[in-house]
Amino acid sequence: MPAKILVASADQSVTHAAEAALRRDDHELITAAQGADALSAWKADSPTVSVIDVALPGTGGVELARRIRRAEGGTRRSGVLLLGPPEVALKIDALRAGADDYVNQPLNPQELAARVRALLARLGHIERTIAAPSTRNGAGRLLAYYGAKGGVGTTTLAINSAIALHRETKRSVALKNVRLLLDTMGQIGVPADRMELILNRNKAFTGISAKSIESVLRRPIEHQVVNDYRTAISSLNTGTPFMIDNADSPLGRDVVTLARAICRDDVGRELAMAGRLALVAG
Repeated sequence: MPAKILVASADQSVTHAAEAALRRDDHELITAAQGADALSAWKADSPTVSVIDVALPGTGGVELARRIRRAEGGTRRSGVLLLGPPEVALKIDALRAGADDYVNQPLNPQELAARVRALLARLGHIERTIAAPSTRNGAGRLLAYYGAKGGVGTTTLAINSAIALHRETKRSVALKNVRLLLDTMGQIGVPADRMELILNRNKAFTGISAKSIESVLRRPIEHQVVNDYRTAISSLNTGTPFMIDNADSPLGRDVVTLARAICRDDVGRELAMAGRLALVAG
């Protein structure tokens, strides 16, 4: 379906290539060559998607994406697609700023058109989901398992917690990689009282205490999972989550206890507080 699209770039070759690619799908195009002009156009014309060059004079493309997301107040009413060199650091900055996608330059018009179509399809799905009447009595929850460092068992805990939650609630549990979640939550203003801390620790742990961690973070650790590494390593070696074939292990029982605590925490909670974050420290 045709959409209103903002193309922001000072490079005429980029603008012309983008226009040629997007007009084939009958999109209505708005162009800007400066960051301030692009932001003004976005506010005045409410484009469905903004295609922004990272080298945009003035604000720069990454900062413009950040300002668009800030103006939306966390609602993600529109799509943001950045164009730039194939550099990993730039891509990470773009995603952290709120971009939905990143297309490498030199620009391939066919790739741009395909990615815009995909982004429009995702936006359409989100709009349909928001507009659809709810068939459930409560809101879903977001649990983010974030490791303080590599190798502390974050992925293992997340996978097996998902299995335990599904068994306890008989509801669907989606497992996603949320590497950039902490930065995103801070940018959209998620308050600290909507986050819970879970300490995933070794049974033989003799280093930093939980109290020391709480002192540094200035907030309590709500749950602890004592990691029996023999169970975890056996699970990794067999490729089967321990909640499937070793749920009665000490580690399995700890994860079930965590899942039940999460379920109890949901009872009686107002919808506005239903979504919480669980951060795992190792």
